[in-house]
Amino acid sequence: MPPELFVLGLASCIGYYVLFYCEKNNISPDGLKVESDFEKSANPVRISKISVRFYLPGLTEQHRTGVMKAAESCLVHQSLIHKLEISITLC
Repeated sequence: MPPELFVLGLASCIGYYVLFYCEKNNISPDGLKVESDFEKSANPVRISKISVRFYLPGLTEQHRTGVMKAAESCLVHQSLIHKLEISITLC
């Protein structure tokens, strides 16, 4: 379903940025796991909450901070937290 694909797109983008951070910092990505879910609301019907959890065992505190910054800089995440302009046209 489209809402699931939307949420999975965000989760996979976050996972990609975390993986990139690992490669850049010579950290093994073994055990990297990304999970996501969402809640819906009415009036208007929409996705009202998205939760993305990722697991990467064995990180030092320094790298935990870096990984979180990488995850939060994901293009999809940044697009969602800032005002996004959407145009819908019937042609």
